[in-house]
Amino acid sequence: MTQQSALLIKTLEKIGAPLAAAVEEVSQRARGDMEPAAREVEDAKIIAQLLGQTVQISLSLGGSLIQASDEAEADALRLAVAAMIAPIIAHHYRQNGIAPDDNALSRITKSLEATLAFAENFNPASDQGSRLSILGEDVLVFDTAQVDITVLDALVPVVNAIGEFSFGLSETKLLQDVSEKIKDKAVAFNGEGDKLAELTIIKSLAKIYADCHLAEVRKLSNSKNEAGAELSIDPVWTAFDTRLAMVNTLLGLAPVA
Repeated sequence: MTQQSALLIKTLEKIGAPLAAAVEEVSQRARGDMEPAAREVEDAKIIAQLLGQTVQISLSLGGSLIQASDEAEADALRLAVAAMIAPIIAHHYRQNGIAPDDNALSRITKSLEATLAFAENFNPASDQGSRLSILGEDVLVFDTAQVDITVLDALVPVVNAIGEFSFGLSETKLLQDVSEKIKDKAVAFNGEGDKLAELTIIKSLAKIYADCHLAEVRKLSNSKNEAGAELSIDPVWTAFDTRLAMVNTLLGLAPVA
């Protein structure tokens, strides 16, 4: 397999597949009675729109992420950023049945920008490798730009969960608060471990938080909560702490404050 062929396959896997899967799911729900040919044309238009929005956000983030010394390296970084953003765009489309509008795109961009400072405490390793291939994989992070991309990728479940419902709070502020709390928990878990281990812990904690957040959202949506009743994020953190306590018990660790 040539290098170009491998790149195309990875691009389809990391960018095309999440978008296509979301469009197919919504298409079956909303356009199932259309003629197959017409439905395929409509689906293709939507995939192209979502892909364009993915590129749009990746370019917006590029100024702070991409500090490459040559254009080929910059292209690799842009592709990696797009691969991280595609699942967020796909999640929005799957949940809402329509492509993100300008306000939604702005919220997504601001949420991602809010996580960039989260990467400042990580030091890159020196190993080289494919940027696109390592997203979602447990491998070494090799430079500052890849650190930023990897941290953002680890927090995608949190971005999606908060984007679905933010309990009446600012999405950007809530994401900042959640990121900081996850970082503090990761530091407590990691102890004297290295930053790469800490990043792996952050990825796991982000998934746990997102699960707790979405579980509380489902609970609220299924309850007969009166209109105007006060919303609170506290039950999410209670569930999060409970799950961490279970993990600590399984691992024989002291409780994490």
